[in-house]
Amino acid sequence: MVLVLLTSTFVQAQTGGASSLPQDPAQVAASPGALKNTAEVVQAIDTATQELMVASDLLRSKEVANALRRAVVDRSVTLFMVVPPENVADPASYFVSLAFADAAVRLVSFKGSFIVIDRSVLVEGPFIAGVKQLPGAQVAPTRLSQDAAEVSSFVTSFYESFSAAEPYSTEAFLEALDLESDLEAPSEREEQP
Repeated sequence: MVLVLLTSTFVQAQTGGASSLPQDPAQVAASPGALKNTAEVVQAIDTATQELMVASDLLRSKEVANALRRAVVDRSVTLFMVVPPENVADPASYFVSLAFADAAVRLVSFKGSFIVIDRSVLVEGPFIAGVKQLPGAQVAPTRLSQDAAEVSSFVTSFYESFSAAEPYSTEAFLEALDLESDLEAPSEREEQP
């Protein structure tokens, strides 16, 4: 199994460059590009016209999932996703529903969340995943960047991870559901002599 850390730290290590990002969450919140809420992530997704690259260890935000679905269904935006295999079937997650909406989903283990929009805008942070933060938790806020070099670094790391990752099969998901229903109740074929 491939283990990848898809964050600015990973990109910095891959590119050998110094990160221009502040490391203190308070500095990030005060920096240009800090997003205040999930609605601002949705607004950014709604600008997509060609392609979305999504790497998220969790996806529990209904608003973000709906924005991604609208992009695919209403605007024919191509959606590529990398998802940790251990989280793809999380009952509170929207990964599977997006796979059925024609997202290209690959499985790879990592931590973090980011979206690259049309290879020109980066959104990175916890608002993407939709996980509630505990009061007092030291988590860097979600931010938006249009810095070409930074966006390019994330595109490169995403592409490398996506290329090396295992494709996700919606057919396997349906087969697993069928097996579960067989375990719950015998089929009519088995009841007939």
